[in-house]
Amino acid sequence: MSNQKVSELSSASAPTAQDLVYLVQPAGSPTSRKITLVDLFAAVPSKGVFTVGINIGTSPETISSADTADLEKVTHVEASNSGWSLIVPAGSEGDIKVIVMDSTGGGTVTLTGTFWNSSIALATAGASVTLLFSGGKWVVIGQSGTASVT
Repeated sequence: MSNQKVSELSSASAPTAQDLVYLVQPAGSPTSRKITLVDLFAAVPSKGVFTVGINIGTSPETISSADTADLEKVTHVEASNSGWSLIVPAGSEGDIKVIVMDSTGGGTVTLTGTFWNSSIALATAGASVTLLFSGGKWVVIGQSGTASVT
């Protein structure tokens, strides 16, 4: 590599946190160094800090009858009948959970679990809630459509 330009190196298509990156620090006289991706991104200031993974890009789950939601996936709900509940299990501090009502044949789905709110129900297509696990309970931090939160 000592006789190759950086632009001549082959591209990495699936970098990992421990991969090394070439770094030039310009203070004083420029110095060539190495740094891992995890250390590089740890030094980038940001307004928000996530200490848990948010798996929006994973395949969502679809639930159409009483069941327990997977905390690692966005949950799509289809209700063709009324009166069933979707259990949202306890999470870890800072977890975020998204639940979306895809379609309804006149059904209402009530969310059950440990919530700061007393009642959360989805009754029409497009209704959704975004939940944050904080202080040992889920709290609604966003809702759309006709999500009923009391």
